[in-house]
Amino acid sequence: MQSRLKNFTNESVERLKIARDLHDTLAQELAAIGFACDEAIALSSMGPSRDSLVEVRSRISLLGTMVRDEIGLLRDGNQSFLKMFANFSLQIKVNNPIEISNQLASTFDLPSEIRLEVFRSVREILTNIVLHSHATSMEITSNLSNQNINLIISDNGIPFDSQSFSAQPTHHFGLLGARERIERLGGKLEYSRQDSLNLCQIVLP
Repeated sequence: MQSRLKNFTNESVERLKIARDLHDTLAQELAAIGFACDEAIALSSMGPSRDSLVEVRSRISLLGTMVRDEIGLLRDGNQSFLKMFANFSLQIKVNNPIEISNQLASTFDLPSEIRLEVFRSVREILTNIVLHSHATSMEITSNLSNQNINLIISDNGIPFDSQSFSAQPTHHFGLLGARERIERLGGKLEYSRQDSLNLCQIVLP
């Protein structure tokens, strides 16, 4: 019992240290780069160069959102899946004009031993939608099938090229990481297109 408590304490201390390091280094540097980008946009004239700067600024903001979210998870890793999803959704919508519909049941949750890894995969999928699909809305829902947990994330953006993802996965590092996380848990992650929607399905045993 004392050994488990010591291990838990050591792990908590290490998580807090990583969170502080992320905040004091990466998060601060991203904020500084963002401010510099804002100044460049303000001084630039209309045209392709300005458009590129605006796109870069958008990506910096989204990356900053992911870093802040990860810091929050490291400081408090015992949040429910619903709370983690709600917090990240709110952060995304601050700077991105997209509707995020949470259709998960109010009682939905995942076992603590897989919750963080699954959420990080979902977070990567949401981030990819914001960056690449030009969607105006996305939705997450779930169902239980043959004792498996199915999470379905849909968006109304441009069609996802699943063949390219399968043939050249290294061109999709974020999504590749999400798939690898799910596969390490014994699950699978699949993409499809149905009724003008991109569907990403996560199946967990």
